[in-house]
Amino acid sequence: MRLQRIVCAAGLAAVLFLAGCLPSGKMKTPDLPDDRFIFSQAQQALDARDYPDAAELLKIFLREFPESKQYTWGLQRMGEAMQGLLQTQYLRPIENGQEEKTAREAFLSTYGTYSCWLTDNARLTYDGSHYRKLLKDDPDSNIADEAAYRLALLRSDPQARPEKIEQEVQDLGRVLERYPATSFRYEILYMMAYRYHQLYEHYAYSNRPGAANPAKAQHYRKQAVYLYSLALKSPRHSLFAEKAWQNLQDLEDDQKIFP
Repeated sequence: MRLQRIVCAAGLAAVLFLAGCLPSGKMKTPDLPDDRFIFSQAQQALDARDYPDAAELLKIFLREFPESKQYTWGLQRMGEAMQGLLQTQYLRPIENGQEEKTAREAFLSTYGTYSCWLTDNARLTYDGSHYRKLLKDDPDSNIADEAAYRLALLRSDPQARPEKIEQEVQDLGRVLERYPATSFRYEILYMMAYRYHQLYEHYAYSNRPGAANPAKAQHYRKQAVYLYSLALKSPRHSLFAEKAWQNLQDLEDDQKIFP
């Protein structure tokens, strides 16, 4: 594991330093490799989806190098690592048949020390604290748009009530307003359209007494069509452009896409 290699390297450096084999002076205390090395190893672990290793390396990075030029990126990557841990070490065992209580206890016994888990609902969730700290400390950084987008997605709930979905779309819209040049622009436009599409179907086809509302249905349908059309303007043929095209066809053909 990368973390083990780093620990071994750090230990060797400390021994050499104490033995007088390494130069003194302005050299950094050799307890740890420098910030760039640890961050690069954490990034490699993330790329390999080795979230436990990435999380441990980023914890060291954020604790030991708060003045690093890459600190803001470290917060962003730590948020990604936390989401990856939750998906692979908690949600995946549940999907594979493990009882939620058993999966929760095992997860918290190993990763509870990260202190960023919300436990007041049916499933554990990540609280987004690293993204929020990034946006508070450095809202104009070149990674802030991704943090804001990921934070908005964390608040998303496919089963939410209509008023909650409307709030989620507004949250996504605020990301675009704050970061109009974001590389996630077309993805966000698609997500907004998709949620409006869901609201359209809710008000157009609901069998619940008093839930159907033709006027609201048409309002949300127009919003969905407009935003899907914007998503199609992606400068490259993206997955979200393909999805937007298909969903527009479904709207045109009156094909439901939500259960």
